[in-house]
Amino acid sequence: MPLLRRLTVADQIAAHLRADLQIGRLRGVLPTIREIAEDLGVARRDVTAALRLLGREGAIAPGASRRSWIVAPTASAALKKKRLKIGILPLDSLASTQASELVYFFQLRDEIEALEHTCSYFSPGSRVLGEDPARVRRLVADTAADAWIVCGASRTLLESFLKCSLPIFAWGGDHIELPVAAASMDLSQAITESTLRLIELGHRRIILLCNEALRRARRGILVPTFSRVLQENHIPADGYHIPEWEPTPAGLRTLLEELFRFTPPTAIIASGSRDVMGLLSFLNERRLRMPQDVSLIVRYAFESAEWSNPPLAHFRHRLDLLVRSAVRWVSSIADGTPSQDRFLAPAEFVPTGSIAPAK
Repeated sequence: MPLLRRLTVADQIAAHLRADLQIGRLRGVLPTIREIAEDLGVARRDVTAALRLLGREGAIAPGASRRSWIVAPTASAALKKKRLKIGILPLDSLASTQASELVYFFQLRDEIEALEHTCSYFSPGSRVLGEDPARVRRLVADTAADAWIVCGASRTLLESFLKCSLPIFAWGGDHIELPVAAASMDLSQAITESTLRLIELGHRRIILLCNEALRRARRGILVPTFSRVLQENHIPADGYHIPEWEPTPAGLRTLLEELFRFTPPTAIIASGSRDVMGLLSFLNERRLRMPQDVSLIVRYAFESAEWSNPPLAHFRHRLDLLVRSAVRWVSSIADGTPSQDRFLAPAEFVPTGSIAPAK
């Protein structure tokens, strides 16, 4: 299967702006280059390149003032779009999704419905659906959706959806080299900075606590980047630092008891809110203090992270950028020109009081 062309940052910015022009979200004078760069978290030079690209297409034209752009008259013409039924498969059921993430799922629904499409969420989620192709076929047949947004799916699950011959948008998950549109958080900078920060504080027994899907992801970002940083600092990236475990409460407890039996870790990077809650409960039972005994960083900043004492160091995610990417993909399906663009939204490492020098 041939690889898709890798989009430049300017290409991705142009795709975002182009979709906004098509649906009439941008009118008259465009925001300034600085405003667009700050909104999308990109460099101004990439915004400039994207605007020049749109200018060559005739979608925008130079404005009255220097370096300003206006919407071209042809760009504002309404496009006839097919009304779609969009199926959304979250990672977990909405009832068990944390409130800070639900906000973005509701935003996604509202923006899709604002384009006069229908949008439905389906339980129990991709995690429970597993990798059973028969269950995927039944779900697709029962819902009769025109296209699917699938969240956090394994490669096998995405391949099962592709066999149903419907457009697929992968919201995270193991989608590398699959012929699907996709948007993911780029964790490379955040995991690099956080791991280096721990090493600078004298930590060597650093644990990356992540699920099997992330450990198995083909050409993923999180585990390979973490391993590389350890190895570059003469720390073996072995099963101690990236342990395998059963993602259940009992499985987590078994892992933590084993880790803290002989060579307890001095720092842990945890993947999700469930892992963090189980970990904090374990540390409390053992009367281990954070960060005096164990430094902790969480990959997702869940809603109670700032209420912790001390506040939890975390990765800040721009899920709103993933929402925009998914909505633009829906628009491309409605236009009859299905996009297979891939978008990476950078995550930012936010250090707080839950990390300290190793003892």
